[in-house]
Amino acid sequence: MKRRHSLFLFFLFSFSAVWGQGSYDALLKKGLDLAYNFRFEESEKAFNKAIETAPERPEAFNFIAQNHLWAFLGSNDIAEYRIFTRWSDIALGKAEAMQNSAEKYYITGNIRLLRSAALQAEGSMLSAFGECKAAFSSFEDAIDKNHSFYAPYKGLGLIYYALDFIPGVLKFAVSLTGIKADREMGFNYIRTAYKKSTVERTESAFHLAKLYTDYLAEYDSSLAVLKPLINQYPLNPLFNYQAAVAYIKKGELNEAEKFINTVLKLNYPSVKRMNLLALFLKGEIYFYRNDFDDAAKIYEEFINNAPDADYTGIANYRLAVCYTAAGNRDACIKALKDAQNGNPDIPDDDFAKSESARLNGNGITKNELIVVTGENNTAAHKFEDALKTLLPFVNGANEQRLKGRAFLSIAECYLETKRADEGLKYLYRFDSEGDYDKGWMLPYSLYLKSLAELSKGNIAKAKEYCISGEGENDYDYKDKISSLLNNIKRRIFKK
Repeated sequence: MKRRHSLFLFFLFSFSAVWGQGSYDALLKKGLDLAYNFRFEESEKAFNKAIETAPERPEAFNFIAQNHLWAFLGSNDIAEYRIFTRWSDIALGKAEAMQNSAEKYYITGNIRLLRSAALQAEGSMLSAFGECKAAFSSFEDAIDKNHSFYAPYKGLGLIYYALDFIPGVLKFAVSLTGIKADREMGFNYIRTAYKKSTVERTESAFHLAKLYTDYLAEYDSSLAVLKPLINQYPLNPLFNYQAAVAYIKKGELNEAEKFINTVLKLNYPSVKRMNLLALFLKGEIYFYRNDFDDAAKIYEEFINNAPDADYTGIANYRLAVCYTAAGNRDACIKALKDAQNGNPDIPDDDFAKSESARLNGNGITKNELIVVTGENNTAAHKFEDALKTLLPFVNGANEQRLKGRAFLSIAECYLETKRADEGLKYLYRFDSEGDYDKGWMLPYSLYLKSLAELSKGNIAKAKEYCISGEGENDYDYKDKISSLLNNIKRRIFKK
């Protein structure tokens, strides 16, 4: 399976708005509601009836194309790609035949946006960026025609945001579009579509919820947007999956597991990849609980069924920890070797590769297991358990890098339990004890210092640490730490 880049991934759920009137409009709405609940065969029947009602209109053709694009993205079945292309070509022809209007440009933009996603997934990157540029121009033309028309803001927002995640090797292609990537502008455009557009609310809600999690680390905001969607479309695995992600990041593992179990129970064949990622996330939940036996079983199942290298690096690293806890050193060594074969474009896999190389075939040490156990308790918001594990360790261990990781977890535990001064004490120890390449730990420590000073009301110091954190944030987990810094930056400037 080809590597799916971030721009493409961002468009996985991007149904466009409903136009038309009377029975045509009602059939489109029926088809969309069925599609949101992943009932694609029934959805396509509704769209075909809409075509019979108004064969000159492009929307129903495009919605059928979207259904087949979804099947292609979820299964990598090239036959689905060909079906998508056939329906999309018809939709584009009918859209371009419309009279010039905001409606025409908006519909054309949506069609081209999906064509861009399909071409990226198929591997035709230059053609994909060409369609992306055309989509962007169409959305701008729609707004120029009607300044109070907010539906195109979603498409513009997706493009602004997602282009910033294109790997460096493809930056030259992005430059050909003439569009400057801008995550903040992307977020603001999507939020505007969510708040002001009636026809794009469902799609904008999903993307806004994702950005609240990935861009701003505002997990409660994300869930506040997602829960109404899940209530309305309980059979949609994307909504359930995204809720699980937010709950994991909040440390509410039991809630996360409920939503992950829903995705796994639905088990739609059209989204095999998401089903596997849900399985991986279930392994993460058990790992963070320090339930290493059950986590190992889940990671093994994930690795054995993975269609590509994505997340296999971190899964193997976690598996090595699980094997160490079970006393199986030989299996640990093999898993660490396999941990070097993940996808380097994924931060978790890159971390697993570097940690495996650092261990150099020696296996997971007892001290490593202690630190991981403490970090897991921190991730699960079992702060007192984490402190009981990590405080004795840092006062007796000599391994500087492991002590550094432990200092950060200890500081986080104190900050989360409103003991900022204690947290700062261990952050200062992180600074002073150990002369080694701290990597991602350095910007994360600056984030924690900013958080501590903000909680004490020291706004100037909080700003200083936040700005320093942004300046140092060029290591593993850059996007994760960036979201935390974005979160605190907004809180600082609200003061």
